[in-house]
Amino acid sequence: MRKNRFTKLLQTLYLTHINYGRNSLFESAASCSFGFVFSFVPVMLMAVSLLSVVLDKYPDIMNYVLALCANFSSVYDIKSLIVYFSQNGSVTFVNVVLSFFVIWVARTFFLSIARSISRIFHNQTPQKAYVIQLMTFIGEFTLILGLIAIVIVSFVLNQLISQPAFDFLREVFPFFFELGLNRISNLLFYLIIFIFTWSVYRFEPRTSPKMGVCFVFAVLQTVSFFLISIWINKFMNLSNYNIIYGAISSVIILMLKVYFFFMSFLFFAQCLFVWQYLDSLLFCEMYMLPPEDSRKIGDIIKRKLFINPSVLQDEQNTLFLKQGDIIFSNGDESDSVFFIKKGRIIEELENDELIYDKGVFFGEKSAMMKRPRQGTASADCDCEIIRISAENFRSLLLQNPRASAHAMAKL
Repeated sequence: MRKNRFTKLLQTLYLTHINYGRNSLFESAASCSFGFVFSFVPVMLMAVSLLSVVLDKYPDIMNYVLALCANFSSVYDIKSLIVYFSQNGSVTFVNVVLSFFVIWVARTFFLSIARSISRIFHNQTPQKAYVIQLMTFIGEFTLILGLIAIVIVSFVLNQLISQPAFDFLREVFPFFFELGLNRISNLLFYLIIFIFTWSVYRFEPRTSPKMGVCFVFAVLQTVSFFLISIWINKFMNLSNYNIIYGAISSVIILMLKVYFFFMSFLFFAQCLFVWQYLDSLLFCEMYMLPPEDSRKIGDIIKRKLFINPSVLQDEQNTLFLKQGDIIFSNGDESDSVFFIKKGRIIEELENDELIYDKGVFFGEKSAMMKRPRQGTASADCDCEIIRISAENFRSLLLQNPRASAHAMAKL
């Protein structure tokens, strides 16, 4: 059981790695990073402007927000921006219209994510253009409101736990109550990342992945980005970049972090796709196994990983044959396709003889064309083979464009 779980994990990682490259997700990560800087940041500045105008009437909350923003001063001086808007801003009809306009035109970020997820789940029917535009607008507007709500809720909790009624809890859980504002802001930051990641994984693919699976991959993504951020902060000296790039050094470091974030974000999105369609993908890899006599390292690894047919095998469809046993004869109905788990099969045609070794499908040509068998297949030694109905085989091919192309090439 443990061996099967470990093999399944290796298969998932291999399929994720292969499909990550096939779907050009390195380029998609760069596109999302570019969209973040030139689309998401303007939207966040609009959120800051709206927040500062409203909070100007609540000095305590304003001071809390300013202290919170000070923790991100190395990336961008949000504090001075909030002070400017709070002193010069006011909520007018024109400001509201401009806010909606900025959100509408700055859609590159969410559109990049939508296109990347669509590329990963390429077998799904894409949404109509106007639906994508509308969902993008709603997503950005909801994110702004969510960020504002999180800031206000964190302020309320911070004020609440400072009350005398929580003194006994402060003694029981001193670590929690001794968290500084810097740590609280970091926790909020990663909480936002988790909520954002889970929401995209759950709703954007339109394949109804399970909430629990999305939760697990969102946690893995958040933890991986946390570790990446630690690595960048530890090994990259910002002062060195200040000497070379000057004022834009912070932006360069920000872009690097954002790019690594989206690399891991899309990696776990690809993991989600692989996990959701693992059986179909495993069948595809089994059907396209390289020949046994291939000595290439990649082919050897692939055969080791995918030659185990557990995804297709059960007690009802497993056949144990002795040497000379007939599997099908010339003229029989082509209602099944076979996979050789152990042994070797010989198919005698009218003017030819075909030999099938371990890890090979046979009988699929006549099954796909719905024609009677053109030859007689028999066991050349003791064999263990798996029978798959022709209908299920054709259904699996329809789910895998690569397997379908491979099958057509064999015809």
